[in-house]
Amino acid sequence: MHILKTDNEENAVISLKIMIDLHRNYKTLVADQVQPFLDFVFEMYANMPAIVKDAFDTNSTIPGSTPAATVLPTAVNTNRKPAFSPKPGSVTDELEGGESAPKTLAKSVMSFKTLTECPIIVVLLLQIHRNVIATTMPRLVPLIMDVTIYSRRV
Repeated sequence: MHILKTDNEENAVISLKIMIDLHRNYKTLVADQVQPFLDFVFEMYANMPAIVKDAFDTNSTIPGSTPAATVLPTAVNTNRKPAFSPKPGSVTDELEGGESAPKTLAKSVMSFKTLTECPIIVVLLLQIHRNVIATTMPRLVPLIMDVTIYSRRV
């Protein structure tokens, strides 16, 4: 759970896939992690309007580029070419000579990539741990509906 909340989106997706395998194979050993994960999913859905606004904010766009692209500041090194990168996405700076600079990835809690993996795990958890359905569904359905309604307004 710590990786999901603090690390980048790539590591979070990997940890989510590991969580799926753990819940499939060790149901009783990881049963105490069900509610913290569901709370994480609730938080992701509740923050979705802010994530969408941050990702698709048109105030910081470059003329002629896609709405989510921004110029990233270049380092002092003058051999770097500026790159365009989607807002919480990765940096694709190229150094002269065809070398790539290290990527800067979005934080997992602000990532669409992480969010798209969550429903799969929620369905799995609800199938395995049926006792949490009564407390989860009344909280989850309104959040999903809010995101759906919000996405129609954007």
